[in-house]
Parts: sequence; C-alpha cells; structure tokens
Amino acid sequence: MKIISKAVVVYKKKTLLLLRDNIPTIHAPNKWSLPGGGGENGEGPEETLLRELKEEIGVIPTKFFYCGKSKDEDKTICYLYFVELTDEEVGQLKLGDEGQKMEFFSLAQLKDLDLAAESAFYLKKYAKEVIK
Repeated sequence: MKIISKAVVVYKKKTLLLLRDNIPTIHAPNKWSLPGGGGENGEGPEETLLRELKEEIGVIPTKFFYCGKSKDEDKTICYLYFVELTDEEVGQLKLGDEGQKMEFFSLAQLKDLDLAAESAFYLKKYAKEVIK
C-alpha cells in the first residue's frame, strides 16, 4: 500500500502552497498544491512528511501535528499534517527541485486558486480550523 504525506503549512494566518510543474505527465500539472509527497523505502508517514518538506521547501519544521488520513480509489493512504512555521523557518524557505514557485495565501485567496483535487479537499476540510 502506498502512502502520501501532505502538510497545511501556516505562517501568520496564511498557508504555503506550491505551484506544481507544468508537465502534462505528472499528477495535477500547473496546479497549486500542499507540500508533500509519497513515501520511499518503507518510510512511515512522519518520516515521509519531513523528507518531503526538506526537499520541496527547504525546511524541517519543529512544530507539526497529525490531522487525519484518507484513502483514495487506488488504495493510497494520504496522511495530513498541520505545520506552524517559526520566523526562523520562514527565513530558511527555499523552493526545491519540484514546482515552479511557492507562495503564502490567506483563506480568502484560496477560493480563487486552481488547486490540485486532494489539496482542495484538505483545505476545505481543515483550513478554517488551522489558519486562525
């Protein structure tokens, strides 16, 4: 069974999203997405999350909390985490090798974005609770 770990990364009432690469062969090309990705070599959900965040945004956060999980139609389990960045961690943010750019968005701005389906689902379910 495949696992994915995603994060709602928050700083000063805004959430960090990545604009995925515009490559037609990848999942959700050119859409805004929560940082995260698939597990490798038997990693658990938390290990996957921390590795993916380091690769994608250049930070291993000190404050993160498990929110929940879901299973999609191909039996992939997606684990969702809430991450609250510190001032120091925000200063370390750096876009990795995947994605065109990263940007913080307020709750009001999220409704106007072209979001990847799973990111839209999780943001609708959890954003109001964690972006305060």
